[in-house]
Amino acid sequence: MHLSIKYGFAFLCVPKCASSSIESVLDPFSEVRFGGNPHLKHMNAKELNTVILSHIQSKIPDTKVEIFCVMRNPTDWVFSWYRFRKRDVLKNPNHPGAANYTGNITFNEFVSAYLNKDNRPSFADITTQRNFFLMPDTSLGVDYVFSMDRLDMVEEFISKKIGREIKLPVRNVSAESSYTLDKNLEERLYDFLRLDYDIFKQVSISGVLRKDERN
Repeated sequence: MHLSIKYGFAFLCVPKCASSSIESVLDPFSEVRFGGNPHLKHMNAKELNTVILSHIQSKIPDTKVEIFCVMRNPTDWVFSWYRFRKRDVLKNPNHPGAANYTGNITFNEFVSAYLNKDNRPSFADITTQRNFFLMPDTSLGVDYVFSMDRLDMVEEFISKKIGREIKLPVRNVSAESSYTLDKNLEERLYDFLRLDYDIFKQVSISGVLRKDERN
């Protein structure tokens, strides 16, 4: 999470949604930064609004901050986790993340484990995108949700906030690969992520979903 009182923005980092690239651009312009530990870097909208922003506004009442985040196609997001955990480094049984290695299973097996929400193995314990930017009552907890397919709009938004043109660098990009899912798993995944898909459909219309446009 990156926040600037001076420039009036807060970036809510949704994992696997270009967060490293965006953070690298925001670093010089942010007074508040949470990185490293994923529980801090990837705090959710409730934590950002009720803990961080509420504290800042209690000290500086006229603070105005617009929160933004990035979302990607929900199935692509799940696949990105699967691909990320296929990294060779996780083959080493002494690696702290070895239990999350997915190089020995198929994407179908990964999705099947992910859908077993009551007894997920650690390698498939990845929650959902909506858990990061929705409040407990399912209202939108950010002002803007940008599509990962329209990072040019993120560049434009940040540029307007800081008053200078920026370009996002390419960071932490895994080798491209395609995926296929059995029809039954595809349907089950869609049902499980239906709310994510509904939101992403709205995001995809214009490349950004604004808080006051949420259906």
